[in-house]
Amino acid sequence: MGEAVAQAAGGVGAASARDAGGQSYGQAAWRRFRRHRLALVGGGLAALLSLAALLAPWLAPYAADRLALGTRWAPPGPGHWLGTDELGRDVLSRLMHAGRVSLLVGYVVAVNVAVIGMVVGAVAGFYGGVVD
Repeated sequence: MGEAVAQAAGGVGAASARDAGGQSYGQAAWRRFRRHRLALVGGGLAALLSLAALLAPWLAPYAADRLALGTRWAPPGPGHWLGTDELGRDVLSRLMHAGRVSLLVGYVVAVNVAVIGMVVGAVAGFYGGVVD
């Protein structure tokens, strides 16, 4: 019924939201994305790093703030995969915990930009003219 009302009002119906193959735009975009191997590798790697950052409290081999002055500047090895820093802290654990902060900042910025963009777009669409 919604499609008939939209077409009667001169708008576009749900059928126009599909491409020639009968797929929605989202399905067509996903199909194109799956065909690009490099995009899949990049997306998988980004998902893996994000998951490692989110699960850092459980996956990290050491606490991020654990000091071990006896192992200062230790090179990478079986005990510390990326070595230690000047205070003996495990670099891998610190990177995993730091990823959490980076993800949080990225998501907060993305949400703020989306909200600001919607408000500016709504005001420009409503008033038009000079505001647009």
